[in-house]
Amino acid sequence: MVIQIQAQKESANWYFGETAALDFNSGTPVSLSGSVLFTHEGSATISDAQGNLLFYTDGVSIWDKRNREMPNGTGLFGHKSSTMSALIIPKPGTINRYYVFTIDEPGISNDDLDDGFINGVNYTEVDMTLNNGYGDVVSKNNPLITYDVNDATELEYKSTEKITAVTHDDEISIWVITQLGDTFYTFLIDEMGVNETPVTSKVPTEVPPRVTSDGINLSAIGYLKVSPNGKKIAIAHSSTALGSPRTGTKNSGKIFLYDFDNINGTVTNERLLKNGFYPYGLEFSPNSKLLYATVGNYGSDDVFIEGYLYQYDLFSDDIAGSEILINKSNYYAGALQLAIDGRIYRAGYTGLSGLNTLSYIGKPNVLGTDNDYQHAKIKIDHGLVKLGLPPFVQSIFKYRFNYTYVCSGSGFETTFSILPDPSEEDPDFTMFWDFGDGTTSTTSTTHFYDVPGDYDIVMELTINNEVQSYKKTINIASPPTLDGAYELISCDAFDADANDGLTFFNLQNLSSANSIFTTDLVQVYYYETLAEANADTTHLNAINSSFYNTVKDQIVYAKVYANNSDCYQIVQVKLTTKDPIAIGSFTRNACAIQTLGIADFDLSSNFKSEIRTKLNFPDDVAISFYETRESAQNGTNPIASVYESSDTTIFIKAESNDACYDVGEVALTVNAFPIIDNRVYNVCPSEFPITIDSGIKGTLYYNGTYTYSWDSSVTVVDGQQSVNDQLDVHQAGDYFVTIYDEVLNCETTIQVSVIEYPSPDINMLVVEDYKLTVILNNPSTDFEFAVDYLNGFQSSNVFTNLAAGEHVLYARDIFRCNIVEQTFYVFGLPQFFTPNGDGINDTWNVLGIEPSKFTSPINVYIFDRYGKVLAVFNPLKSNGWDGTRKGVELATDDYWYRFALPDGRKYSGHFTLKR
Repeated sequence: MVIQIQAQKESANWYFGETAALDFNSGTPVSLSGSVLFTHEGSATISDAQGNLLFYTDGVSIWDKRNREMPNGTGLFGHKSSTMSALIIPKPGTINRYYVFTIDEPGISNDDLDDGFINGVNYTEVDMTLNNGYGDVVSKNNPLITYDVNDATELEYKSTEKITAVTHDDEISIWVITQLGDTFYTFLIDEMGVNETPVTSKVPTEVPPRVTSDGINLSAIGYLKVSPNGKKIAIAHSSTALGSPRTGTKNSGKIFLYDFDNINGTVTNERLLKNGFYPYGLEFSPNSKLLYATVGNYGSDDVFIEGYLYQYDLFSDDIAGSEILINKSNYYAGALQLAIDGRIYRAGYTGLSGLNTLSYIGKPNVLGTDNDYQHAKIKIDHGLVKLGLPPFVQSIFKYRFNYTYVCSGSGFETTFSILPDPSEEDPDFTMFWDFGDGTTSTTSTTHFYDVPGDYDIVMELTINNEVQSYKKTINIASPPTLDGAYELISCDAFDADANDGLTFFNLQNLSSANSIFTTDLVQVYYYETLAEANADTTHLNAINSSFYNTVKDQIVYAKVYANNSDCYQIVQVKLTTKDPIAIGSFTRNACAIQTLGIADFDLSSNFKSEIRTKLNFPDDVAISFYETRESAQNGTNPIASVYESSDTTIFIKAESNDACYDVGEVALTVNAFPIIDNRVYNVCPSEFPITIDSGIKGTLYYNGTYTYSWDSSVTVVDGQQSVNDQLDVHQAGDYFVTIYDEVLNCETTIQVSVIEYPSPDINMLVVEDYKLTVILNNPSTDFEFAVDYLNGFQSSNVFTNLAAGEHVLYARDIFRCNIVEQTFYVFGLPQFFTPNGDGINDTWNVLGIEPSKFTSPINVYIFDRYGKVLAVFNPLKSNGWDGTRKGVELATDDYWYRFALPDGRKYSGHFTLKR
C-alpha cells in the first residue's frame, strides 16, 4: 500500500473573519475551531505542500498552527481593517521560508491596535525550521517603496489596500503587485529573496488618495486580483471621489481590467468595466476567462441598499457590456476567493454583525447564470464571516496536476490527476503527458518508474481548441531496503516483576542515529497486526510510542517510511526483554540562595561519576535524570545539569550497549540555609565610624555557627574584623561579606552599601525682582530650603514676594545631616517711610545693594516737589534720609529721588513721607 501525496495545497486552510476557519483537504470545506484571528477584512493563511496548516495572520500578528503567537510575530505593519492586510508568499527555492507582505490602512485609524503611523507596504520573513518547527520571524517590517517619493500626498499615504501575486513565466519566481495613484508596482521574488526595486507601470487613469474629514482613505479600499494564468489583472476602486451630501461617498467606484505580462511584470491596456456604485471583491475563474465582482449599492445618505455579484466575459469584444448579474441580495459586498476545489467563495454579511455562512460559485468557468451559484450554503460552525477572505498566489488555482504513489520499484505505480476537472469546461478536451523518462501518453494518467530520481513532467491540455502547457518536477523515491525481521530489546525494569518478559518499549519514530532498521533517516510506525499496518494510511491507529507488551517476545509490525516520502516497507519486530541491573537510591543536597526552600542542584558530570563509581559501572554507561519514572523509562525530557527545585525525588536512567538497568532514584533536599538580602546603610558624615552587619542574625534558620569574610571596594578591611558578623567602617562605599556554613557546605555573599547623605552644593542664587531661585550643583528631592528663619524650611527651591534688603538662604538635606547658608540681596526702593521714632521705617534708603559689587560711591539725591535738593547720601555708608532738612522735620508729602549705580543703571521716582 502507498498513500496519496497531495501537491500544491498551500491554500488548503483558510483563517478569516472572527475566529472562522475552513479546511479544504478533503475536497469539501470543513469548519475548524481554535482560531484566534479577529479581523473585519484582511487576513492570510499558508499551508505546506501536503495541506498541513503552517501559520496565519491578520497583518499585525502571526499565529502558528497551534494558534499561538509566533516568536517576534507581533507588531507587523498591516491592519485588520485593511482590505488585503496580508499576503503570504513561499520563498522560491526553499520549502521552509515564507514572506508575509503587509499593507497598512492608509488613513487615520481610531483602532487601539493602530500604531498611529501610515506604514505602507512591508514584508516580514518567517523560517519554519525554527521554534521546533512551529516557525519564527527572522526579519520584520522591511519597507517597500510603492509611491512617488516626490509627491507629498503619495509620500504621506504610501499605498492603497491592494496586493496580489502570481507565478512568473519561469514557473519558479513570483510577482507581487500593488498599486497607488496611476502606477502599478510589481516586485519580483526569486531564490535570492525580494527584489526591492519594482517594475513600475503608468496607466491612464489616476485614482489619488481621497481622505474624508474622519481620516478614512476612501479610494484605498477594494481588491486587486491577477488571473491564474498570469495574463490579466483587475482592480476595484470602491470610491474614486469624496462625494457630497447629494451623492454620498459610496457611488463613485470603478472596476478596471488590464493586461499583465508575467515575463517582465508590466501592466498595460486599461479598460473600464464598471463606473459607479461601490465595487469591492474580485476573482477570476480558474481558466482565467471570466471575471467576477461584488458591488454594493448605497443611497445618497450612505445607507446600504443591496449587494450584487457580477460576471464579465474576458473574451468578449465588449467586456463591460458582457456584464451579467449572477446574484442580488442584502449582503454587503465582500471578498471573492478561488479555492483548490475549483469553486469561488464569497464573503459578506447583513446587519451589524457577521454571519456563519459562505456563498460559492460551483462552476465558475461556466459563462452565464448556469454557473451553479449557491447563496449562503457553506455552514461555518465556529466563528463569523465578515468581509475578508485570505488571498493566495493566484497561479496555484490554474489547471494543474497532482500525483500519487511516488515510489519506484515493483508494486508502485504513479497516478496523475488534473485539477480542476477540465471536462466541466470542455467535455471534448484532450491531454498529452510527458512523464520525464522518455515515455509519453495521450490517454493514460498512470506510469511506472523503475529508477528513483527527479523527473520533469509536462502536461498539455487542449480545451476549446486552446493549448495550455503545465510543467512540474516530481521526485520518485525508493522504499527502504530492509531485512524481514528485527528485534527490539528493552529492560524488564519498569514493573513489579523483572523476570516476566513484560515491560514498556519506546516505539517512537526512530531516526538514523538510533534506528534498528537502517542508517538512513526513516519514519517508523508500529502496529500489533499486519492487517492494521496495511490498512492505516494516516498513521492514526499506530501503537502509542510507549507500548507495554502483553505477551513475552510479542511480534509487532513496523511500517518503515523513507525520509520525506510515502515509500515504505513493513517488517516484523520481536519485542524482547533483558533482566535489569539495579541502580538504587542516592541523595543530593543543595543550598537555598535566592528563594526559601528552592535550590539549584548540581547534576553534572561529577555527580554522574559518583554514581558510576558507587555502582562499579564502567565509564561508558550514560547517566541522565528525569522528573518522572515514566520519562526515565522512555528517555524523554531529561533534566538539565543544573536543576532548580524544592525537596523532591528525581529518577536515574542508565544506558549502555552491553547491559540494561533499572530506574534509580535521587532524593533532592534543600539545606536550611538563610536567605539574606543585600543591605543599605544611610549615614550622616558626622556619624562615622559606624558598625555594619550581614543581617543574618534576624533570619530563619540562623544557628550561630557560620564563618564570615569581609571585603570592600573602597578600603582595605582590617584582618581581625573581617571574620566577624559585624564590621566597623569609616567611609561610605560597598562592602561584601561571604557567609559560610561548614556543616552544610553552603555559602552566600551579600553586598552591604554604606551611603553618605550628600550636602547641598550651591551653584548660584538667582534673584529677579522679589523672587529667589536656588540653583544647586547636585539637585535632589532630598534637599530643603529656608530664607532668614531656620524653622521655615520648604521643599521648593523658589521663594517669591521677598522683601527688599539683605537675606540669608539656608539649604540642608531632609535627614538634617548637613546645612549650608549664603547671604543674598533683594534690590528695592520703599514707596513710603514713617519717621516717628518707633524703630520701624524711620528712614528711607535704597535697599538690597550688594556691597561686594560696588566700591565706588553712590550718591542718592532727595528733592521736594519743586526740585530743591533736600539731602544727599551714600546708601552703602548711610542709614538713609530721616525726613529732615537742616534738623527740621519736613511735612507729610511726596518726595523725589534720583541716583545712578556705578554699572550705569539709573533710577528716579518718588515716595511718601508719612507723619
